[in-house]
Amino acid sequence: MFRNWKERLNALRDNRGSGIVTVLVCMLFVSILGATLLYMSYTGFLMKVTERQGKETFYDAASAMTEIQAGVQQVVTESIAAAYQDALVNYSHYYATTDMTTQFQEQFRKAVWSWKNAGGSALFAPVGGGIYTYNPNVLSTFLTAPADATVDTSGVRDARYSGGVITLKNVSVSCSHNDLTETVTSDIIIRMPDFYYLFSEYSISGLPQFAVIAKESLEQTIGNSTLDITGSAYAGRIDLSTAGNSLTIQGGTLICGGNVAIRDAGPRNGYRFTVADNANLWANRIVLDSTGTLNLQGTAYVADDLTLDGTQSSVYLNGSYYGFGSSLTDATKSSAILINGRDTTLDLSHAKRLMLAGNSFVTGSVSPSVVNGSVLMGESVSVKSNQQAYLIPVSELEGVARNPLPLGTSEPAPTVTLRSGSALRAYGVTPQPVILSVNGAHQKIYYYFMKFPTVEDANRHFKDYFTQNQAQLTEYLEMYTTLSTALGSTQTSGYTLVKNADTDAYALREYVPADSLTTTASQLSKMYGQLCVTLSANNSTTTATNPYDYLVKGTALADLAEGKTWFYQDKNGVFQPVALIVRGDYTINSDTPDTVRVILATGNVTVHRDFSGLIISGNTITMTGSVNAVVSNEEEVIGAFTGLNEAGQQFSDFLNVGVTEGGNTVGGGSSNWSLDSLVAFRNWSKN
Repeated sequence: MFRNWKERLNALRDNRGSGIVTVLVCMLFVSILGATLLYMSYTGFLMKVTERQGKETFYDAASAMTEIQAGVQQVVTESIAAAYQDALVNYSHYYATTDMTTQFQEQFRKAVWSWKNAGGSALFAPVGGGIYTYNPNVLSTFLTAPADATVDTSGVRDARYSGGVITLKNVSVSCSHNDLTETVTSDIIIRMPDFYYLFSEYSISGLPQFAVIAKESLEQTIGNSTLDITGSAYAGRIDLSTAGNSLTIQGGTLICGGNVAIRDAGPRNGYRFTVADNANLWANRIVLDSTGTLNLQGTAYVADDLTLDGTQSSVYLNGSYYGFGSSLTDATKSSAILINGRDTTLDLSHAKRLMLAGNSFVTGSVSPSVVNGSVLMGESVSVKSNQQAYLIPVSELEGVARNPLPLGTSEPAPTVTLRSGSALRAYGVTPQPVILSVNGAHQKIYYYFMKFPTVEDANRHFKDYFTQNQAQLTEYLEMYTTLSTALGSTQTSGYTLVKNADTDAYALREYVPADSLTTTASQLSKMYGQLCVTLSANNSTTTATNPYDYLVKGTALADLAEGKTWFYQDKNGVFQPVALIVRGDYTINSDTPDTVRVILATGNVTVHRDFSGLIISGNTITMTGSVNAVVSNEEEVIGAFTGLNEAGQQFSDFLNVGVTEGGNTVGGGSSNWSLDSLVAFRNWSKN
């Protein structure tokens, strides 16, 4: 037994096989460590996947919220359109007596609160006290993707107007991917848009930004020349009367105190007169004679008519046109578009905006007993042949057997009345003679036209006449003009004819009530009157009647010696001529120093070379064929104003308006209709 016990003890002390045990233990440890590392890696992978899915879900929720913002922007756009239409129709009724923006924003809010989607569901519902609730289900209709995006419909969804904004509180959107849900919550605010009826971008920054100021006239001579004027300009009238010439206003504002005449154009490739897209034109009237062409890419403000008088004259309106003459009794103060020449072209297909506050007239010399010799027509865009619509049929008259009626100069005019049962009495018509002298004034022809008591009566008559005589009217119209119309925003006091580009059929575009344009027309008229005197749209009290007399200090000029007075400035240690005053006429040519930036002449100025700076003339500025460009140079003109003559006088001493006075910026308002600005998020959060 002792031996067995000893053998067992020796067996226990034997270390054979321990290596295997150690290896097994190590393998177990490594396996545990590897499993731990794999588990940690897997956990990290799951976390990354979850994070990525969370981001994707969040981005989907954020995108859905952006789609809701776009939907609300649609609401805002349609509400602006409704409020703007209300402004045009009711402008003179209540906009003229109170703040325009306040009334416009009130109409905008009403349009927002009453907005409905295509299915007829209202976005807002009133709960009283100016507080509304918004319908999350309507917001859901703005969503297109992802499919699992939902708008939270639980709780009370508050919407109210306060502090100049409409706020939709706690708009909440959720998205779920693989049991992972992300929720984005934010208030959506709708800011109030400003209202500016005039969308003019013009800006005149005082005298130094002008290139040309001609008291009497701006003219072009010598054929086949192309002239670009860059910078603002003024002319008492503009006469493009030499065949082949062309004038382009590249930038700034051209103010014409009288008429723009484009006549005797002759054959030429391109346009005779162009207003570039960043330029503006103010004028009393625009008249095109034979083959004259006008290309309006910018904005034009015209007090009287745009008239196509000559054969083959053409007008292309690609910008905005505001005819602001609104008189219903004086043809010279009523803005319309008149087509009197044969084979003309009137292309309005790319016009951005067209406003004509006046109507067309039939005009002529009349008997002294007639207070007003102009016959109001029911159109704002009229072709000469349409006058037949207003000539009273002899069957409707009593007192004459013919209309027109030829009479000798010594023959008394008969007493003419409308037949008692005439259908024209429904329009309030009374006969009005328009008299034409012929045969060297040895004979008179009396044309008896319809005189209407109101513009609405004239418009109503033309609509009825057009409906009954459309084929005849359009046949005559096509003898006179090629009409292309696909207008954008249009407000006219009378009817305008429009042509369907696909069918070539003509129709009438509805007019707006005349009084809805009256206040705006009056404002533009006042602005034009100021611009034609002070070169500024701001009100100013002065006895001057034109910019030359307003700007130039005549008494100071009278004290100058006859001839030329040079003004110098130190440039890099060298005195150089920078300005020139001439009592009399002056010619800009190669003898004129290149450093001269301002030229003031009491007489005519003839320009034979390109010029950079400001030209002021007390009479006429004539551009010859050698001139390609006249460009304003504001910085150097301001410097030239401080130039000194031999007597130590500054050039600015001879002006009534100093540099700082002339530097006031004037112009139209800028519309704050940026949708990203009007509809925005506030208090954004995610869960």
